Amino acid sequence: MKANGSPALLEATFDRTLFLPVSLVLAFVFAAHFWGLYSASDRLAQPRVQFLVDSSWISCATLVPFAYVNQHTLQALTDISETTMVLTLVVQVAIITRDAMKQCKLASLRYFMRVAEIFTASGTSVAVLSFAGLCMTSTEAQAVSGWHVAVEIVNLTQQNAALAFIVTFRYFYIALSRGSLVAAVKKHPLSTSLYALLVTHEYPFIIARNAVESSTQMSWKSLQGFYMRVLVLLCIWANARDHAATRARRRHPRTLAASKNRHLSSIVPQSSVYPSATRHRASPSGAQRLSSALSRQSLRKVYQLHSLVAPQPTKSAMSAFMSSLAGAAESLPQ
Repeated sequence: MKANGSPALLEATFDRTLFLPVSLVLAFVFAAHFWGLYSASDRLAQPRVQFLVDSSWISCATLVPFAYVNQHTLQALTDISETTMVLTLVVQVAIITRDAMKQCKLASLRYFMRVAEIFTASGTSVAVLSFAGLCMTSTEAQAVSGWHVAVEIVNLTQQNAALAFIVTFRYFYIALSRGSLVAAVKKHPLSTSLYALLVTHEYPFIIARNAVESSTQMSWKSLQGFYMRVLVLLCIWANARDHAATRARRRHPRTLAASKNRHLSSIVPQSSVYPSATRHRASPSGAQRLSSALSRQSLRKVYQLHSLVAPQPTKSAMSAFMSSLAGAAESLPQ
């Protein structure tokens, strides 16, 4: 029972009974999120959006036959699933930058869009190579010297670079749309911590493999994939929560700030004797500030459209709906 193969057998048992089934559920939630997000906005007919949704469903579908394939095929399928999951997030960055370019013409946004398209092409190529290696027989794979090792190295390099790019774009976009990166990071410490964990999610397992793999023959692949999917969904949840909280604060401003403004206006009244020359000076800097404020607001709206599934009904819309129901009820014959 203490043979060298027993830890690997125990790991395979845990993979097929715990980590892979839960990873399949998480991948389904991931794909369903993006399908619901873009079907609610009626954008599924767009080619890039369709490619994004297809990538998310491929990430889920490749985990379905985990209980019926051998260990080598299973490892290839999990690699494809992780690659297409990261590819989905990269394609979303490309879509966001294209939408933002329609609102604000910036060279930096164009650069991010080009880099996102490069990562999209490289991620698609890696997924195709992984599928090709999956279709190869053992003799064909041996004929191509080091095929699987080379594909795995390219896959890991592309994934880590793509995740770093995604997080870099997110905080660049936050700084661009809100004007201050430090204030946004301090305001949302949970999402910042989750994104930092996502970028570095592979390093603990690299240390574990180098420390114990030589003696136990454990690869930790399924546990690493499970950990990555949990972090991706937590990042999506934290991002949507932050945008929902921001929208709620803007919809219902704080009464303390309103009372403070009323108090200041009573101390320093805005007299009509002095026209807008003192209160609204017509200067180029003021016009630039107004233009930048409008640009930041439009950029925030673009990002919210790619984070929240659907906006909640406002109080006025709900009250109008209830009033129409009450009017219809009163018109009924007694």
